[in-house]
Amino acid sequence: MAARRMLDFSGKMKVNNTAILEQLLDSDYECDDPNKDPDYQSEDNGSDYSIVNKQTENIPLNEDPNIRDERRGRKRKKGMNQQQKSQEARNRGLSYIQKRGKGREGISREPGPDCNCKKRCYQLFNEEERKNIFQKFWCMGNYDLQNAYLHSCIQVTETKRKTKKTNSPSRRSTTVRYAMMSSNGNRIEVCKIAILNIHGLQKSRGRLEYLTSKIKEGCTTPPEDGRGKHHHHPKKYSTSDIEFVNAFIDRLPTYTSHYKRVDSPNRKFMSMEYTIESCYEKYKEECVQLQKCPVSSDKFRRIFVEEHNISFKNPKSDTCSTCDVLNIKIEKAKLEKDQSLLKTLSDQLELHHRKAKAGQDAIILATKASEKDKGIYVITFDLQQALPTPKLSTGPAFYKKKLSCYNFSIYSCSEKQGYFYMWDEGTAGRGADEIGSCLLKHFEYHDIRGEKLIAVSDNCECQNKNWTIVAAWLKLIADGRFKTILHIFSQVGHTILLSHRDFGVVEKYVRNYCQYVFSPKEWEEVLVRCQKKRPMIVHRMTIDDFVKVSNLRENFNQNLSTFSDDKFEIRNAVRLQFSSQDPGIMHVSDKYYGEMEPISLRRRGRPVKFLEGVNCNLPILRQSPRPIEATKLNDVLYCLQYIPEVHHDYYKALKVVEKSKTNNESSEYEL
Repeated sequence: MAARRMLDFSGKMKVNNTAILEQLLDSDYECDDPNKDPDYQSEDNGSDYSIVNKQTENIPLNEDPNIRDERRGRKRKKGMNQQQKSQEARNRGLSYIQKRGKGREGISREPGPDCNCKKRCYQLFNEEERKNIFQKFWCMGNYDLQNAYLHSCIQVTETKRKTKKTNSPSRRSTTVRYAMMSSNGNRIEVCKIAILNIHGLQKSRGRLEYLTSKIKEGCTTPPEDGRGKHHHHPKKYSTSDIEFVNAFIDRLPTYTSHYKRVDSPNRKFMSMEYTIESCYEKYKEECVQLQKCPVSSDKFRRIFVEEHNISFKNPKSDTCSTCDVLNIKIEKAKLEKDQSLLKTLSDQLELHHRKAKAGQDAIILATKASEKDKGIYVITFDLQQALPTPKLSTGPAFYKKKLSCYNFSIYSCSEKQGYFYMWDEGTAGRGADEIGSCLLKHFEYHDIRGEKLIAVSDNCECQNKNWTIVAAWLKLIADGRFKTILHIFSQVGHTILLSHRDFGVVEKYVRNYCQYVFSPKEWEEVLVRCQKKRPMIVHRMTIDDFVKVSNLRENFNQNLSTFSDDKFEIRNAVRLQFSSQDPGIMHVSDKYYGEMEPISLRRRGRPVKFLEGVNCNLPILRQSPRPIEATKLNDVLYCLQYIPEVHHDYYKALKVVEKSKTNNESSEYEL
């Protein structure tokens, strides 16, 4: 091997990016390519830097939802697209797919042959050193870092000897020299062909020549990668065109959903009758009227999706009445420019929204408390919309009355399990006695006991928010199943319970898979199989399961006033609490947080032992099946021709009653 020649970088020569060069050519430097280095480890190794990144990567830029510019945008797919993969492969010297050209298969980088120059450059580095330099250069995988390294290998100086006369111009005024670092840390001068071939750049001579030209121009650092970064956009739309599109989109009929307000406070919605294409057609018509040149449909779609937080969905049919009334009044105040009234209405709407959020937060806190303390049992309960029986797709049956099947849901937040209690219209109604019977049956059938029960429901007065349900809670206290019971009512119009999620599962399953449901027995089968993962536990209620819970109301006072002599109405309460320590006292509150006010339930002249009257066996609600209205039963019997005969016996056994209702049915909706 020829003797190594040491290169003296003295005088005018400048070495740039020495830190990068020393790190790259240091013998202890390891390759960071996992495909080539089996000992490679990612940077996520518990260092302070990675920990800080993990802690800050999901923090929003602005915690205030009214200030944060929340945009929906198109969700980028995880990973890299084909162009990004090709670019990374090219920067690592691997084969890649070209964007255009014949074959479209980019060739991978390989070291070139010996330069065979008089300096014998290839003999100055053994084969292992050349392979190590090549591998480390392409393992960087970054075009700018590679250029910084090549930039530090180049030395440009003035020519020391001129062969022409002094006054005549010279073709070459500078001398370019190249050097690489060996494994022992010495810089060794090589020729241009050698530095290209060793690094696998024999087919990219322009890259080295470009860096050399920049050094001759006086650039002390290599320029950034400018591939694909140009500002020549001949079809770029003007600012006025973009502003006109944004103004048009802002005028579209949108609305705010109070169901999504907590998660996405700035999101707006449009009805499903609109599409982006239909909006674009309206935009083009407006441009024709104003004699403006419209933007392309692709540009309109990008502005609509990326710069406006608008989604499409059908409006809810059970929106909050308070929100609707206040929003109409606010719009009227805006038109009349009444600032004082506008501020008052806005404050009322904001207070209403805060109460709704406080109700949802109370449910979340109760669920978290049950996860920490196994003695706390948390449930949400509600009655689903009546299930029509039979469910037919035949044309004439569409105009006929149907029987109703009722599905009462209890969702255990502690167990993350849904329970369904189902019965048909011929068995019982859907009043407070039926709801109270289902609650008592749930705790008795599954033998549920604990220190504290937290129940959450909506504000339906005829079913959930009445004195019959209060009697059911006192019955559980008297039976010794719980020491404390807390009943929370969510804000009117903003009820989002976990039971509703189970209802959504049922409705989706019926919509997709159940064209026909011929009897309540088949509805029971639908409820069982509607969810495969953690299926619902379904219990079919019979006549003997429904009891007269309302009889317990005789044991406590219902015409109440607080200890401060204020009239109490149960419809105004958002929290009710009962305790076994003093069951004759009910604590109430019209707020979701703070102290609760005690109210005495004891009647005058009653014995001190309050629970003796509550702890008793309750009579059955009905001794016989519940009769059906005559016109409805006639319509159902008419539909028997569309129902298989195996289900006819159920419908023929139904009893009929005239339009005048019995006392039992009138008490179904009694508060």
